[in-house]
Amino acid sequence: MEIQSFSLRRSLQPYVGLGIIGLILLIFTAWVGISKNDWGAFWSILVLFGIFYTIFVIFGMSYRIFYSDNVVSMKPASFFSNPSLVTKISVAKITSVEQETSNVQTLAKMSRPFRRISIYGSTSEGMKKIDVSLKHFNLDDIRKLMKIIHDLRPDLAMPKDWI
Repeated sequence: MEIQSFSLRRSLQPYVGLGIIGLILLIFTAWVGISKNDWGAFWSILVLFGIFYTIFVIFGMSYRIFYSDNVVSMKPASFFSNPSLVTKISVAKITSVEQETSNVQTLAKMSRPFRRISIYGSTSEGMKKIDVSLKHFNLDDIRKLMKIIHDLRPDLAMPKDWI
């Protein structure tokens, strides 16, 4: 098989909902500003939401999944570019690939994507997992990654409808 290297393309889906909420707030406070001739709420929402939304997008866009030379890598969302945060699992060392949904405890901690494909495998640091968010990444790219893993490791059970 030809060696392929690629990065999963991002989806804008996680950022659209929050953006719509911010837009609704801005429209509402603009209406209040026009009707009461008081623009304090509008400017406060614009600045505070703008800062919060920008940080949210920058943080979320730092979450990356890569495939290169038969290794799947995950860089988690972080403001720091620390190479030790990157999790790498060789396709040969993958033990399972599961489609998962967070339970209430995991959802409350916000430590993992709600809907994800989890790739479990052994590394030099022990057992690790790579979470591929079904919301943050292009679904065709996820299918491409799953097909590559399946082609290299036909012995692994793959999540239904992902190859």
